[in-house]
Amino acid sequence: MKLHQRGDNYHLRIRVPSDLVSVMGRREIHQSLRTTDGRTARSRADQLKASLQSGFEKLRMARLSATSDDEMIRLANGLLSNLGSTRRIGGSIIKSKAPIRLRELMELHLAEKKPTLDPRSYDKMIYSYKLALHHIGNVPLREINRMVCRSYKEALRHSPQFQLRDDGASKKVNRLLSDKSINLHLQYFSGLLRWATLEELVHGNPAEGLNIRKHRQQSEERFAFNDDQLQILLGDLWLDETRSVRRWVPLVALWSGMRQEEICQLRHCDIIKQDDTFCFVITGEAGSVKSKAAERVVPIHPWLIDRGFLNEVWIAAKANTQERLWPELRKTKLGRYSNSLCKWFGRYKRKKGFHDSRYCFHCLTSAPLGQTKLFS
Repeated sequence: MKLHQRGDNYHLRIRVPSDLVSVMGRREIHQSLRTTDGRTARSRADQLKASLQSGFEKLRMARLSATSDDEMIRLANGLLSNLGSTRRIGGSIIKSKAPIRLRELMELHLAEKKPTLDPRSYDKMIYSYKLALHHIGNVPLREINRMVCRSYKEALRHSPQFQLRDDGASKKVNRLLSDKSINLHLQYFSGLLRWATLEELVHGNPAEGLNIRKHRQQSEERFAFNDDQLQILLGDLWLDETRSVRRWVPLVALWSGMRQEEICQLRHCDIIKQDDTFCFVITGEAGSVKSKAAERVVPIHPWLIDRGFLNEVWIAAKANTQERLWPELRKTKLGRYSNSLCKWFGRYKRKKGFHDSRYCFHCLTSAPLGQTKLFS
């Protein structure tokens, strides 16, 4: 068992017993512990190790009772699915389709990852792999070394933001990839080679550790609107916009701290009265939540109620229905409701004079409200 950090979060790596490798379909299990705290990580690692050891023993007992191969695979999949993982591509498939070029390796990796990724993450991975092929080419795997990886990093530094898109955005060559985007593409490529190393398709990961070091503190990556700026941004919002969704979504974010997608996907049944207090209920049933811990109950601030939020937006007669609060927001193919609202807010905040990209919608959730005089 090995506990290590990847970025800020702790991860656990456990070697699968050699007698169970063929059953599990992998030699090692990598699992995020979803914490940045060392003590919490060690506690979760011990619990996970105990659970896996118990699972390994059950697999051995099943094999002794002459369980069929299909049943053994089903049991292994059950053990891995509890971790949010899957069996890797079996040895026979790897041997029959052993990749010798970069594109083939990417196709194998995508086939394995697709069942465990949400559509948005899967599309991001596909785009990142296409970008890598664009800059590196479909080279033989044996030619991918540290120099190739460094050249890819340098090419990303000079890549337009929308290089592979086939619309008007691709012509904006003066907008280069941000350091954050470059790091994301490097992480995808490094993850691909890490997986290939575990599957013994390549020897080592030459893309490890190439990320651009951040010069700004995490707290400086976004600005928080102060009271005067909030007055400029939102003071005339009801005069500037006639659409209910555009008037209320920024204000709900300001007074609740909820994420944009959490607000845009709200249903009438997600507003309840608890202990004489109206609340938002945030669950994965409504759409997308960042994590299981993000499912919560958030009291609706009196400021919103006093200014007519419930009267204008919520329909008490539909309190038991799953109808959307904002029916004009359409779900995208990636399962998001906030796409059009996000684009509108970008245009709106620039119209109000906030051109710095560090001023964004989610800056509202960290704004120090103080004695703000909005609409007073």
